[in-house]
Amino acid sequence: MMSLRRIHIFESRSKAFEDDNVLKENVIYYAVKETERPEYVLLSSSESACFDNAKYQSVPYNQIILPGYCDAFIYLVLSDKYKRTMEMLSVGL
Repeated sequence: MMSLRRIHIFESRSKAFEDDNVLKENVIYYAVKETERPEYVLLSSSESACFDNAKYQSVPYNQIILPGYCDAFIYLVLSDKYKRTMEMLSVGL
């Protein structure tokens, strides 16, 4: 029922929230309530809460929400080393 548009990942929870003793990974996402899916999702990441040095990439929607699954798990492949894992997951579809 929701369509992802944007996702931001904090690469280091200790730097992003060092004053708050955060013990979990943190992700911010923006989604719109509609059935139409965009072709791409804007994926950004930063080491700290300062977004000035954030890295951005446009990722195909079907690489974040894999087609064919009844549950809409969000898969975030942030580097080349995880791409092989995603390829192995999609073989089972």
